[in-house]
Order: sequence, then structure tokens, then C-alpha cells
Amino acid sequence: MTHFNWLLDGSIVGLYLLATMATVVVVVVLWLFDYIENIVPRQRYRVVTLRGPYHFGCVTELADRFRAVGVKVSDTSYQRCEDNLSQVDIDLHVVFNDQARYDALLRQIDGEGAYQLLAGRDIGV
Repeated sequence: MTHFNWLLDGSIVGLYLLATMATVVVVVVLWLFDYIENIVPRQRYRVVTLRGPYHFGCVTELADRFRAVGVKVSDTSYQRCEDNLSQVDIDLHVVFNDQARYDALLRQIDGEGAYQLLAGRDIGV
């Protein structure tokens, strides 16, 4: 038969209780951060690469389409395709808050057939 000694065993029980309470507090705080992150609007940074027919002003024209729906275009660059100089690859560095509006714009541009969506990558800022 074992005897429970508060001096020896009580401190171990206290440590287990303290560790359990700390774990519960950490889980609750992480849940709150996850909840708040979904409520607070955040900016997303992406680089969108599109291919389309080249004409003078095509980069500005495409950037203006993004700006018209509330997507900020912070930088643009383009490169003419080596095999076919009538095509151009356009890189747009964009910043936006509304993911649904951004996705709808990309679907609209890609669905029209004038521009082909080559890539869209996140920039971890």
C-alpha cells in the first residue's frame, strides 16, 4: 500500500495541473487569433502573369482593368515572347483585400480569350 505524501506528491500534482491550465490557455489564445484573423481585413500581395497580344498601351490597359475593380497595381513589367513578337508576357504586382473580387476578375479576363493566365503567385510580405 502506498501513501500519498503532500510534500512529495503534491508538488507533482500541482505541476501537472499547472501544465494542463497553461495548455488550455494557449489553445484558447490560438483560437482567438484564428477568429480575429478571419474578421480583420488583410492585404494580399500577388504577382499575376498574363500572356496576350502585344499592342502599344496593352500593359497600361490591363493594369487599369485591375484598378477599376479596386485592386491596386504597384508595379508592372512585360517581356515580348521570343518565338512570336506579337505576344507579350505581362507581370502585374497587385495588392488586394477582397479575394472573391480578385478571383472573379481573373476568371473574366481568362474567359474572354484575349489574355491567358500563366501564373499567379503569392508574395510573402
